[in-house]
Formats: sequence, structure tokens, C-alpha cells
Amino acid sequence: MIPLRVRAATAAALLSVLAWPTPAPAAVPAGQAGLVLTIEQQPGPAERLGATPDDPYDGPGGRHGSGKGRSRSVELFCGPDGGSHPRVAEACVALAAADGDPAGLPPSDGLCYQLHRPVMASAAGAWRGRPVQWERRFGNECALELATGPVFAF
Repeated sequence: MIPLRVRAATAAALLSVLAWPTPAPAAVPAGQAGLVLTIEQQPGPAERLGATPDDPYDGPGGRHGSGKGRSRSVELFCGPDGGSHPRVAEACVALAAADGDPAGLPPSDGLCYQLHRPVMASAAGAWRGRPVQWERRFGNECALELATGPVFAF
């Protein structure tokens, strides 16, 4: 059995680490843009019933796989371009054409398979001094990519 004094000291040490202040996100200067883009896999009908089907298009755990609750995010900075987005320049050009509003992105032509694997896409941050808060649900990642082009291609 662990002595009470040792348990109390351990708890105090853990609480002091958890209470450590986290730095606030850096503010984006007025002429620049900074967004956090997130794609979260939503549970489809099969997952809501408890099934975990394999994706016939790219195998289990692949990019379009069931991945219940999977989420991924990138940072995108424009003017100057940067961040962890794999297609920074293309994404910044597309967002500039839509004046920073993901809802204004022109959809691409193409066809998507009719596999229901819903995803929630969101963008939060600032565009040229204006706050951006956007969220939309898509039937699958293919529909997301057709609707948003390079912005959510990560």
C-alpha cells in the first residue's frame, strides 16, 4: 500500500502540471489570414448500429475508411503563406477568390461514389481582420473535396 503522504505529493505534483497556463494562440495581424481547418469523420448508419464495415474503396482504416470519430486538422496562413496545410498556395488562392468564406468556394465538377460516410468540415480563425467560423456536414470525403477544392484537401 502506498502511504498517504506519497499519494498526496503525487496528486499535488500532477495538479500543478495540469494547472500550468497554456499560451494563447498567436493573433493574426489585420492584413493576414490564419485558419485552423478540421475534418472529422462522423458515424454513419452502420456505425450507429454498432457495425464496423470495411471500406470497399480503400480498405480498413484508409483515408475514406470508417474511422469512427477520427479527426485531423491543419493550420493555414495566407499573406505570407504558411502553416501545416499540404497545399498552402492553392488553398490560399481559392480562399482569396471566395473572400475568405469557405461557403463561397466554387464547387468542382466530378462524380462521387454513393457511399455514406459523413464528415464534418470546419474552419475557424481570421481572414484579413474578419473572424471566420464555418462548419458543414458532407455525405463523404469525395463530396467535401468537390465542394471545397484544395482548401480541405489534406
